[in-house]
Amino acid sequence: DGGLVGGADHAEDADVGDSAALPAARLLAHDMENIARATDEVDEAERRVYSVRIGSLCSDLARVSRAHMLDNAARLLAYHAPQRHALEVQFQGEDGFGTGVTQNFYETVCGEVQRRALNRATPLWIPDGHDEAADAPPYLTNPEGLFPHPLPPTHPALPAVCEHMLMLGRLFGKACRDGFTAPLPLHPHFFRVLLRPWRPELARPL
Repeated sequence: DGGLVGGADHAEDADVGDSAALPAARLLAHDMENIARATDEVDEAERRVYSVRIGSLCSDLARVSRAHMLDNAARLLAYHAPQRHALEVQFQGEDGFGTGVTQNFYETVCGEVQRRALNRATPLWIPDGHDEAADAPPYLTNPEGLFPHPLPPTHPALPAVCEHMLMLGRLFGKACRDGFTAPLPLHPHFFRVLLRPWRPELARPL
């Protein structure tokens, strides 16, 4: 009998425990549903953000030759100027790629247009006064920066100078758009000229 009584007592305790656990079980189930719904919403939000980021990070990969840098850069920028995708550059014969290599592309182009030999043949910048020196460095060393060389309309190098300046404008625009730096040391007075109000009557089509 004692066993029966003990069993009955345990059964009663179990019934009481189950009835007390029902509200908690319902709350737990409700919480689990809310957690699952919130998780689905977070997953959907992450998917949308990921899609937007992937769309904004689309880039076009182009290969250029260091041996023909200015010609390759001019052709590449003329083609890619109207494109909305970011421009990523890789050098022919080299394995590297990514933002570091692309930044090096901008730096290399800016270095090429500062070559003394180029400036002698295509006078882009006012000389630094060292062209006649036997030990003149290979790059211009204007202490206050580069200022475009004024040329008469009949100068034979004017078309080539305009092409280089157009390429540089596209280079700066692409660098600004894609978040890179074009380290060309321009003279402060040149920036002041650029910041003046636009006068279309003085413009000449390139």
